[in-house]
Amino acid sequence: MIRRWWKRSICLLLTLAGIYSYYAGISCYSQLRHYPNTHQVMDVSLSKADYDHIRETQAKEESSLEYALWGKTDGINVENPQFKRSFSVSMWKIRGNLDVVFGGFVKLQEQDARGCYLDAKTARELFGSEEVIGNEIVCQGKRWTIRGILRGGIPVLAVRPGELEFTDCITLQGGTDAEVKSFLLRYGISGTAVHGMFLREILQLLLLLFPISLSICIFRNLRGICGEGIRWGLLLLFFFLILWLVEIPETMIPDKWSNFQFWKNWWEAAKSNVEAFLGREKTGMELEWIICFLKGTAWALSAVLLGQAAFRIKNLWNREAMEGKDEAAQETKIL
Repeated sequence: MIRRWWKRSICLLLTLAGIYSYYAGISCYSQLRHYPNTHQVMDVSLSKADYDHIRETQAKEESSLEYALWGKTDGINVENPQFKRSFSVSMWKIRGNLDVVFGGFVKLQEQDARGCYLDAKTARELFGSEEVIGNEIVCQGKRWTIRGILRGGIPVLAVRPGELEFTDCITLQGGTDAEVKSFLLRYGISGTAVHGMFLREILQLLLLLFPISLSICIFRNLRGICGEGIRWGLLLLFFFLILWLVEIPETMIPDKWSNFQFWKNWWEAAKSNVEAFLGREKTGMELEWIICFLKGTAWALSAVLLGQAAFRIKNLWNREAMEGKDEAAQETKIL
């Protein structure tokens, strides 16, 4: 009796752990869905005059598209002259909305040539605390006043560029692929807009593995308990419910399902986008996407493994119990 209770407890714990892992994976997916659509265009050259033209024109447009023009330099030394401490950071020079690049509530006036934002790690290294707003730092021979703290653990110093400085990247947020293309054409910006939205699409597919594997295990365990028609009917119902929950991106829906060239073009475009996304610089928000995606992937795969382990152990013990009963019955016949 105690052994049977112990076996059932192990199966129950594995099942509950699988359900918890699946819930955690869904939470990561929900977090990814709340991130706005963001596109990046690299290797461009935009001046202050270009930015002013974009800002004036966009102000007249009824568009929800947010934008930021930026450039990044690694290995810049930042100093705290008061405590004589220094730290190496990536220096981001940004025109436009800093929220588009880093996320959160990052506000820095366009005319604020002396203001800056630091990440929490750099603040602790320089001041021993994150309560540093209003303090001054020195970078490249210039004094900067800290206006706020950026989230994330990557050493960052965010400032406004000088009047004569160019930026070589642009980030567009909140628009569809068509809106982004229209934006680039309107201002004569050449380059390919790259996005990381495929991460949530991959995670969505990975999260389907748990309910699918669970449905198959239940289908197998119903053998001999109910009729074949009922078993197959329940399996088809599970699959229908699973597919009903799948969110198909608009970019994957052709005008005609017989348009096979569409699928080839879509695959080539998706492949190029993934390669470009993985090979280029990431903004602070995109790094958060990747971390969230990796966590969600780990939880989704853990849910599948734990669920499969629970069913396999249960079936193994049931098989051993049946074999034990058969042996006992044979011994009884012999006696």
